[in-house]
Amino acid sequence: MKTKPIAITAVILIGVGLMFICTSFIGGSNLRWLAYALEQGINDGKDFEFDRENFDWEDSEFDEDDEDWYWQKEFDTKFKRNSKRKTDYDYSGQDIKALHIKANGAKVYLCRANDLNVSVVNGINRSMYAELSDGGTLRINEKHRRHKVRRWRDAYRSYVIIGMPNNTQLNEFTIELNGAALQAKDIDINALQTDIEVNASAVQFVRTVNFKSFATDISCNAANVQLTGELKGKTDVSCNTGGVQLNIIGDENEYSWTSQAALGVIRINGSTAAGGISAVKSNKNEKKYNHLDISCNVGSVDVSIR
Repeated sequence: MKTKPIAITAVILIGVGLMFICTSFIGGSNLRWLAYALEQGINDGKDFEFDRENFDWEDSEFDEDDEDWYWQKEFDTKFKRNSKRKTDYDYSGQDIKALHIKANGAKVYLCRANDLNVSVVNGINRSMYAELSDGGTLRINEKHRRHKVRRWRDAYRSYVIIGMPNNTQLNEFTIELNGAALQAKDIDINALQTDIEVNASAVQFVRTVNFKSFATDISCNAANVQLTGELKGKTDVSCNTGGVQLNIIGDENEYSWTSQAALGVIRINGSTAAGGISAVKSNKNEKKYNHLDISCNVGSVDVSIR
């Protein structure tokens, strides 16, 4: 007589299972772009591998003399194969005062160019775009994401190239990534305010000609941030999980810092906060104009000032 309740339970469980399967077909495309971005944008790209124990800023893994590098090859390939899905935005001669980049499951390449321009290749399920407002704010965003399930990966990918002129002066420089990757190379940018928020993503500034920020806010969640440049004024770094590496160009004596590590590790020019709840301050314990405020829950923050 116990077989009847068991049979009823089995039917209910099968029904619930079928419901979840149907739901996954409907909403699966919402998750696939993230899975593809993580797989293709972070894991298989050699530029995002980071050996924390053996890393040396002077002799890093990036070959700065090699122009035939991984990202450039991939972008060239994608743009040639998908020319029909490519959109070019020519903003030659127009002033830019702010740059806001918001990308989900995309790859963004920021580089130096003669004139301000943007090129975008979208998979059939994507709609990344560029827009320059009358006030001089360049926005990189997405109109909408189509939800039809596709079996090929390129349907969920977007590639964006942003060309910035020499000596670009920005009031605001904002990077917001979710399951995405951004690489900046050879840029020449001064920003009054820089905000970087990355979730399951990677940001990398490589061989910068000049990057100077007078106020910087970095939030890292299960992500990786590598930044080289002059960070002036107040710099706030919050690392929940993941890693942040800052190579600050400047004199250590002109900087002060406070840091607090929970289960993570913070290293600043030889001083370390690690494990449990620990904190370190700069040697003289005096707050200077150039000040770093760093917190790390799980993960690591490595700072070199020189």
